[in-house]
Amino acid sequence: ILVGTQSIPFTVQANNVVRKFIGPNAGGDAPNTAVHLNQNDGVTTAAGIKVTSDVPVAVYAHIIRSARSGATLVLPITVWGREYIVPGKQSTSNGNSLSVGEIAVMASEPNTTIEITPSVVSRNLNRQPGVPFTVTLANPGDVYQLQFQDRQDISGTVV
Repeated sequence: ILVGTQSIPFTVQANNVVRKFIGPNAGGDAPNTAVHLNQNDGVTTAAGIKVTSDVPVAVYAHIIRSARSGATLVLPITVWGREYIVPGKQSTSNGNSLSVGEIAVMASEPNTTIEITPSVVSRNLNRQPGVPFTVTLANPGDVYQLQFQDRQDISGTVV
């Protein structure tokens, strides 16, 4: 695993699970400082997490922090598509805490240009609904993140 620029070598025996924890404050197998994103609208260099294997493996990711949680099946680069449509509504929270939807796109190749057409206005008001814009990610592992207004339905955003 490559977390930002830190390598975490490990092996997995067939039909077994290996847990790797990327944690705050230098906790876990690697610190999350290089990959923790909090961009309203911007690129973070070397913020990707790359898993390399010489045999087929299944990789899952799970994030949990206080009142939020999310999980995903990590897809190999060979099955990545070229266009994605955000499929669901950002869940809302109770009280005064923010509940912003966001997208993050990681480059697997140098000079990756992405085009995004938001379905709603961005959090910083710079990206308008229905108006496409492009961002170029210079290096593999660079990540672009865009956040949206509090409690907005971002479904239909095209990447």
